Amino acid sequence: MATHREETVLGFMCEWFDPQPQLVRRYKLHFHVNAHQVEMKDMKSGRTFLRKSPAPDTLSMNDMVLGARINIYGRMLTLVEFADPKTASLLSSTQARTCVVVADGLVDQIGQVVAFCEGLNLKLCKLRMVVLQGGELDVPVSGRTVLMELSGGSGDTAASLEAAFLERFGAGAYAVDSLPEASGPSTAVATEDSTCAVILPHVVKRGGAGAVLTDLLEAGFELTGLGMFALKKEDAANFLEVYQGVVPEYSEHVDELYSGPCLALALRAGADAVPALREVVGPWDVEIAKEIRPKSVRAKHGADKVRKAVHVTDLPEDGAREVGFFFGMLWQEGGLA
Repeated sequence: MATHREETVLGFMCEWFDPQPQLVRRYKLHFHVNAHQVEMKDMKSGRTFLRKSPAPDTLSMNDMVLGARINIYGRMLTLVEFADPKTASLLSSTQARTCVVVADGLVDQIGQVVAFCEGLNLKLCKLRMVVLQGGELDVPVSGRTVLMELSGGSGDTAASLEAAFLERFGAGAYAVDSLPEASGPSTAVATEDSTCAVILPHVVKRGGAGAVLTDLLEAGFELTGLGMFALKKEDAANFLEVYQGVVPEYSEHVDELYSGPCLALALRAGADAVPALREVVGPWDVEIAKEIRPKSVRAKHGADKVRKAVHVTDLPEDGAREVGFFFGMLWQEGGLA
């Protein structure tokens, strides 16, 4: 006799910024895990906003983390709280937040630090590089500093993580109770010798950002800016506007770029920074990259023409513009994740 399997339904209160009236709209979202369906209720009107419908193919339980942003039918929703005690009981023990500070001496190994955390099944939620004067935190850091927020693990994750950092990297990475609220100015400077790299959301989602960061930084570039951003659709379209009408998959590239958080890097390597980074990253088409440049970043970490692991500046004259887009406009306008 067949046994009935109880359906897992996760409930979250979520918010969506409506750009037309400049309002934050609040919804209750239910994710039916077994049936892979979603439904939404508008909390202001009390009416059904979305009847039970197929969830995006890429959506999974691993994405359902407080503070995460998920794309549901073109709306980028932020999960702000559990909607019911059952969801809280099921997930709260695995969604503890851990804040990490990486000091200047270890910043150039930030890819290895992120990969180490991802290897412990910790999800990267926030990341930014700032300059601290010293004294802002209860750990000995000043100068270039990377601030990270991770989710996963349990209540004692912070203590065990700091011990693991010490064993793996020595001094320079610390677990703290909280991070400064203000982001401070970006460390990036958009100059003629700048180039930009964007680690795409599909890589961040699968926990591969650290490996891509490591490959980029070990190629010899100077890291001048680093941040985790959550783009709105119009932001992604504006950033990729130069490819409209040129790249057949333009719309798919826009959808990928705003499908979740991405990591933007500002890099320098002299006058040839743009072509040098393109050489490291490899051909646009991942299949071609695997054939002719098997050790390139896209060959190692990309999936297809759209999910190609990383976007990089194509033309030298665009380097300062792309760096300025992330580390000027978006940084100042609250685009950080």
